[in-house]
Amino acid sequence: MPARSNAFQEMVALLTQVMREDESIKVTPSALLPDVITGELREVDIYVQTIVAGHEVNVGIECRAHRRPQGVDWVESVRNKHADLPVHVSVLVSESGFYKPALAKASHYRIKTITPGEATPAFVGEVVNKLNKVVTKRAHFKVKTVLLQVRLEGDHLKWVETFADSPVYAHDGTEIANVGFVIRGIIDGNPAQRAHLQSATGKDKFMNIRTDGPSYNGQPVYIIPMRDGVELAPAPVVGLRIEGPVNLDLVEVPLKHGDYDGTPYSSGSAPFEGMRISVVATEDGEGAAKWAGSVTTPGGNQEMF
Repeated sequence: MPARSNAFQEMVALLTQVMREDESIKVTPSALLPDVITGELREVDIYVQTIVAGHEVNVGIECRAHRRPQGVDWVESVRNKHADLPVHVSVLVSESGFYKPALAKASHYRIKTITPGEATPAFVGEVVNKLNKVVTKRAHFKVKTVLLQVRLEGDHLKWVETFADSPVYAHDGTEIANVGFVIRGIIDGNPAQRAHLQSATGKDKFMNIRTDGPSYNGQPVYIIPMRDGVELAPAPVVGLRIEGPVNLDLVEVPLKHGDYDGTPYSSGSAPFEGMRISVVATEDGEGAAKWAGSVTTPGGNQEMF
């Protein structure tokens, strides 16, 4: 992901995420989309993919956090850019608002404009206009040991310890990755592990993942095991075990309150170990609050949780 994300864009992405009508709607911050004419990848600040009445509808949201209101130039620039991208609906979000000619131009082109405002003082919910901070929990799993179960000649199964930079091969002997890459994919794509981390408490000190061996194009992946310092024939990986400690950190995030397109919300961010932790809550008149959060790394990658 390009390192062009900022705190305002992250807040809008989280608001878009938390205001989804259902989980089938996909929200991608800093999406790279192909230009239909040149094939060049272009960045859209927030890309929303949804299905309406059986048809794909993609929404491109562009954000600006400038001191002055935005003018006609930005509206025309986004219109021309989105015209050559797989974007059906364009939305412009400006922290400082828009000049009247820009609003008129956007209305003519059917581009939605949003300016986040102050929260209505009369609205006091469970979060909005009530809480001035929240404490968010960040649990992370540090891989300490990786064991691979391989099938040796004679159908003998053996557990072997391996290293992150050890090569991994396809069935035809082509090197396709290393063990570290494969392990990271398994950890990131493991719903049970993610759910466990999200519900982790101070009592959760250790985690292990056990799963079948990974595959590539429907075939087991291979490694070259060692015995007494001697390389053996390539062997298929049939099982995998990952173990390591779980670290739990509590991060205090100050909140500010506002209104986003008619929806009261609270948002905030705080630095943590070189990253930025952001949270957003929206609330309706009946007091039902919905939360979303994200971690943004120094490279600009916003990962939602």
